[in-house]
Amino acid sequence: MSLAYSSRFLRRDHHQTCDETRAAKLISPASTAASVDQATVSRDTLAPGVSIRAGRWTGFGLDSDFQAQAASPLPRLPPMTLSDASLDELARRALAEEEKDAAGEDTAWEAINELRRRGSQDVFERARSLVNSTVALERKLGFDVLGQLGLERPFREETVAILRTVLAAESDAEVIAATLIAFGHLRDERGRPHLLALAADEAPEIRRSVAWALPSCAVRDEDGKLVDQEALTALIVLMEDDDEDVRDWATFAVGQLFDDDTPEVRAALARRLSEPHEDTREEAICGLARRHDERAIAPLIELLKGLPGSGALDAAEEMADPRLIEGLEIALQKGRDHLARIESALACCRRSATSG
Repeated sequence: MSLAYSSRFLRRDHHQTCDETRAAKLISPASTAASVDQATVSRDTLAPGVSIRAGRWTGFGLDSDFQAQAASPLPRLPPMTLSDASLDELARRALAEEEKDAAGEDTAWEAINELRRRGSQDVFERARSLVNSTVALERKLGFDVLGQLGLERPFREETVAILRTVLAAESDAEVIAATLIAFGHLRDERGRPHLLALAADEAPEIRRSVAWALPSCAVRDEDGKLVDQEALTALIVLMEDDDEDVRDWATFAVGQLFDDDTPEVRAALARRLSEPHEDTREEAICGLARRHDERAIAPLIELLKGLPGSGALDAAEEMADPRLIEGLEIALQKGRDHLARIESALACCRRSATSG
């Protein structure tokens, strides 16, 4: 399972929620069903018909009946019964690598989200046992749960200690990536040195996690504004990464989460205007628009003439440039979504035209 890097809405809402003191106009994703953070990491859909292999739970103390069932196909568990499911049943389902329900929904992640929601001592103890497993999938599941366990993160200190200890010895790239994502969800600066140290790792899944989590763990001032030049520099480097998802998350972070408006930042964003990856290019346009850079105007108009997302509309409203009116009017004519936001951006651009 990997981060849903292509979702514009998921990324924006996670970072708005973790940065409520900021004025960034970032939008709300599908994460609202369980919690913002949970959906942010509810990633791949899973294929039906695959059973769990026996032996995967060795070493963390499940009862013998549960172990005997491990090789059996999972019964369908309706979503409304998740809150009544036992811890063992939820663990079984969460460890199903390829399991969908009859409607094609991702039941493994539903189970993980239920474990997180409970936020209880027994769930914490089970997750802590999982991270000590000899099986990488189990260790990863432990971190997937720990990073978002409980609404108020009641086990933050214990979890941070576990993350730091494991990172010193872990060798599996996906497990390392999961620990970094957990640090990002905890929004804890103690993850910062680990993220910076792994920013140039050879594994793309680790670099993706760095690009995603580093803004959440970076240094902020008393008003919550990001003021971490070392983190910013690392992200600018990641904007040039060979992996498009790494570039995408890094460009989003530099363009939307940092307020730095320097020639270096603008140049880094401008280089991504020729980016072949559409989402990354859009983030670069929006980042330049936030800085009222003329280079954003032409590509932003083209975005608006299509079916613009909230990022492009935020950028248009912030730029408030009369040259964007035509693109916004076309978007309004075509529009099915975001009509109120299109009208708001149009109003800003029209006011600018009359006041100029």
